[in-house]
Amino acid sequence: MSQLPGTRQQQILDWLHQDQSLTIDELVERLGVSAMTVHRDLDQLERDGHVEKVHGGVLLAGRRTPRVTSTQECRLCSASVQERTAFVIQTAQGDQWQACCPHCGFLLLNDLDSVSSVLARDFIYGRMVNAIQATYLLESDIRLCCVPSVLCFASREDAQRVQRGFNGRIATFAESRDFLYQRHREG
Repeated sequence: MSQLPGTRQQQILDWLHQDQSLTIDELVERLGVSAMTVHRDLDQLERDGHVEKVHGGVLLAGRRTPRVTSTQECRLCSASVQERTAFVIQTAQGDQWQACCPHCGFLLLNDLDSVSSVLARDFIYGRMVNAIQATYLLESDIRLCCVPSVLCFASREDAQRVQRGFNGRIATFAESRDFLYQRHREG
C-alpha cells in the first residue's frame, strides 16, 4: 500500500535533515514512487517553504546558495565571481566557498575535507545544478575566465551541442577534477 502524500513529504524532510540534499532519483528509489509523484511532493514542500528545488534534486530551504553577484571574489584566484560561471561549495560545517568558475571550484575542492554540497551554474540556462551530476566541457574555444576553460552543463547533450561549435573535451565531474589536478601538478 502506498504512503499518503503528507507521510512521504515528512519522510523527505527527515532525510534532508540527515543528508542536506537529495536527488530526484534517490527519492524515487527510496520512496518507491514515480518521478512525477516525487516532483508533486517537492512542489508542495517548496510552496510551504520547507525545501528549494534545484536541477535534479532538492535542498532544505535556506541551504541554497544566495544569488551570486560580481562583488564576491573567487576564493582561489580572487577574480570577481560572475553569476554565469559561479561554482559554490557548502562544507559540512556550513561554510560557503565561492569560485569564479568550475576550474577554480575543482581546485578548491582539493583543499576541503568535508563537503555537503557542490553547485555549479549551467552555462546555457543559468540554473544552479548539482555539480557532481553535471557534465563539463574542458578546453573549449570559449574562454570566459581561467585557463584551461571548464564549462558546466546540466546535460551531456547540451555539452555536446556546444562542443560541436567550440571544440573541447566532454568530461564527468570526476574526470574534470582529475584533469585539473593533473594539469596543476604538472604546471
